[in-house]
Amino acid sequence: MTLQELMEEADRQGYRLIKKPLRTTLLACTCGCRQRAHRYSKDTVILVCKKCGRRVTGKNEMNARVNWNKEIKRIMDEEFVRGKEQ
Repeated sequence: MTLQELMEEADRQGYRLIKKPLRTTLLACTCGCRQRAHRYSKDTVILVCKKCGRRVTGKNEMNARVNWNKEIKRIMDEEFVRGKEQ
């Protein structure tokens, strides 16, 4: 069994052989602002851009950060495709 197969099998069974990074780097908002306000409620975390007010929610801090990056990448891809069509 190769190392890659071993890691896949361990991941499938829920074991961690290698620690995953705790924090993900947040991408800049589409307006260019890199500052966000973090709002916490009982069961959600909300990231809000301080310049344009774009909001992204998540169950916890890590989930909110991942959702923020997914949202920014989705918007950037849409703008890129729209720019190619023109």
